[in-house]
Amino acid sequence: MADPDWTLFFTRPISLVFLILAVLSILYTVWQTYRTNHRLKKSMGE
Repeated sequence: MADPDWTLFFTRPISLVFLILAVLSILYTVWQTYRTNHRLKKSMGE
């Protein structure tokens, strides 16, 4: 890892798994926040 090559993160299977998990985690958090806010607005009659 002396040469800082960013393609390492996309070519190694385990790195790809961790990247996918990170993206899914972020998307799930955003979706939960949206869903909670949507339900709160709906229950308040807006």
